[in-house]
Amino acid sequence: MLSNSPGRKAAEFIFDKVVARSITVVADKRYALAGKLYEYIFDPVVDGNSALYNVGFHKCLTNLLYSQFTSRNPSAIELLNGFQMAVRTQDFSGLVESVKRGPKGTEASKLAENLGKFCFEQQRLIGEEFAPSGNEVVDKWGLELSSTCVTGLLQRWAGRGIEIHLVVDESKPLLAWAEAIKDIFPVQPGPQEDGRYVEIGGDSYRVNFVFAEPIRFASSKDTPGLQLADVMAALVINLLTGRNRNAQRDFLVRALKQGAIDPSCMFADDSYIDPADPTAKRNLALLNEIFLASGRGKGVADVLPDLAQKVHRRFSRRRAARS
Repeated sequence: MLSNSPGRKAAEFIFDKVVARSITVVADKRYALAGKLYEYIFDPVVDGNSALYNVGFHKCLTNLLYSQFTSRNPSAIELLNGFQMAVRTQDFSGLVESVKRGPKGTEASKLAENLGKFCFEQQRLIGEEFAPSGNEVVDKWGLELSSTCVTGLLQRWAGRGIEIHLVVDESKPLLAWAEAIKDIFPVQPGPQEDGRYVEIGGDSYRVNFVFAEPIRFASSKDTPGLQLADVMAALVINLLTGRNRNAQRDFLVRALKQGAIDPSCMFADDSYIDPADPTAKRNLALLNEIFLASGRGKGVADVLPDLAQKVHRRFSRRRAARS
């Protein structure tokens, strides 16, 4: 539809009609995969330390991996491919063997090599994350993004006090997701409940919502609402990829101002690994200290506060020396 002028005009007409009452979330699958690696490999070792999220440490590592992956670094590609297979097969030992065989000794392979050693050293804790949980959404669809994105959208709509009537594609991941959440998010006609929120990394996330009726499944082939959603999603992706062109940028600004694009869209941000950024420098230094502590056989979760203090003192001394 967007490949020709009449199609684009039709999409823009639809955009004008529904932009004020739509929300679109977009995720870069490669970036999301790097983020999943942090959740599976680092979270169990640092015991889900919220302080790391608050300083953007998870985004530092995620952007570092993404940067190497998209620059076609063979070590990063092998690491992420091995991780993807490990999640799908629920076999962490295969990932350990894969990273042990990876290229060694070059600057380009340093991050993947350190992560590989980290996986080997911490395999007892990390392996538990890959064990079957009995939850199909986690065990079978752990890397699938549709349920993550739908949940985020529902939280946004609930935050606006909207009565939610949900119609989604009849896909296996979403069928499993609907079954998993049916006792968590109730069917309760009428207004939304008062919101409950959790703070992560300085951002506030709503954790509750209710449905006005049971979730309905349909096909976009014969469901106008899903067809409109498909058009809006395609148009937003077109706007984001062409955001340096004036026409797309104007549309994008309008969409953002009217809340039609979810601010939690999963995209890379180089500022988290910018050597000139003080927070990025601290996080990169802390990552190195975590690798060193792991190599010395330390319990990373136990020594993490000391490592953070060590990095803080190092940078405080450098500031004092410059002044």
